[in-house]
Amino acid sequence: MESGVTLVKDGGWAWVICSAAFCDLFVVLGIQYTFGVIYVALLDHFKESKSDTAWVGSIGQFCLFFLAYLSSLLSARFGCRLMTMVGGVLMTLGLLLSSFSNSIKLLYFTHGVLLGIGSSLSYLPALVMVADYFEKKRSLATGIAAAGGNIGALALAPLQQVIVESWGWRNCYRFLSVFSLAIVVCGFLFKPLPTNAESAEEALREENETTTSSTCTTGVMIMGEKRQCCHLGPRFLIWAIAGTIACFGYFIPHVNLVRLAEELGSTYSQGSLLLAYMSATSAFGKVIFGKISDMKWMNTLVLYQVCMGLTSLTSIICIVANSYEMLVIYAVVLGFLDGSFIGLMSVVTFECSNHENMSKAWGGVLMCMSLSMLVGAPAGSWLGEATGRYRNVFFLAGGPMLLGTILFTFIWFFKQPERLESSRRTVCLPGSPGEIFVYEKLTVV
Repeated sequence: MESGVTLVKDGGWAWVICSAAFCDLFVVLGIQYTFGVIYVALLDHFKESKSDTAWVGSIGQFCLFFLAYLSSLLSARFGCRLMTMVGGVLMTLGLLLSSFSNSIKLLYFTHGVLLGIGSSLSYLPALVMVADYFEKKRSLATGIAAAGGNIGALALAPLQQVIVESWGWRNCYRFLSVFSLAIVVCGFLFKPLPTNAESAEEALREENETTTSSTCTTGVMIMGEKRQCCHLGPRFLIWAIAGTIACFGYFIPHVNLVRLAEELGSTYSQGSLLLAYMSATSAFGKVIFGKISDMKWMNTLVLYQVCMGLTSLTSIICIVANSYEMLVIYAVVLGFLDGSFIGLMSVVTFECSNHENMSKAWGGVLMCMSLSMLVGAPAGSWLGEATGRYRNVFFLAGGPMLLGTILFTFIWFFKQPERLESSRRTVCLPGSPGEIFVYEKLTVV
């Protein structure tokens, strides 16, 4: 007999959740990833330095990931559905107020803080819902959902460029504000899984029909208190440190690739296309790597570390690029490898922690990574201004990633966290002091 929770996993509604998460990330990450388009318009309008202007996007990206742990706590307390809808409203408000901004400092609050908070509240619950609703095809479903961010960037980058060039950056913000309301609809579709109490009642009803009072095939252990979450362990700590260092230069290509293209003699439109190429191949990579990761013979951590190393080398080699064609190759390769780095990030977190701690562990990892992401893009812009050559910026994108790859190796010196046996089910009796763990094929007197 399967519990109610088990019955809905990998089922029809699970794919509705995956589709809603895809659309959610289409908007959330699509807007965050394409800041480079508005970045150029803000430079021309406010005449501020490149590093000061880059802080607008960096603060938003920082809040997106830094507040992920808080988002996980709020989602656990109030539900993923409500938090996603609240996040959509805050994103709409932040983008609308940004359209009336008359200074870069005000954009630090409207685009950076308000949009960042809304993005964080909408981002984490989407991936948590996918992880909850899938078991056999978790990596594939996560890859599909995560690809929404890249498809969003692919679609929104040229669209924003047309709006900025035709009607100005203020109207572009207003368009994005209305577009963000779609997140509220996505959040409404995030139907919670059946509660443990419902599963318990169903389990007990069927057990009473098939067992006698003297002998049973299922043993029940009642604990007086709920089992506390296990410590996350050294593997998770190593992963958090390695990932944080690797993420230092993650957004540097997104912000500076257009400027590098212009430095090599390409037009602004050609530079913007590079972001589109990167987003398209990243979406493809997330689905492909998600499918590969689900294969029984594949070790997800090995796959992830190899792709981290290749990503770092790709950005370092980009320093010698001397033509637009080489930048196209760089954008395509980097985007495809990004499908592993971002698409499997939550899966790697799951592998390095316990299922019961997944939401908090995932939020904690993103919070740590945000600390390095905050200074990465402005540091790259500062280096580009100081040296007068934007190609030098890409060393900051590849170097930290290479160091993170090396640190990731220490994971193999520690055992994988113990997981609960698949034969155990957890139910909760109404009015009982704690949880009931049900083990199959046991006989109790």
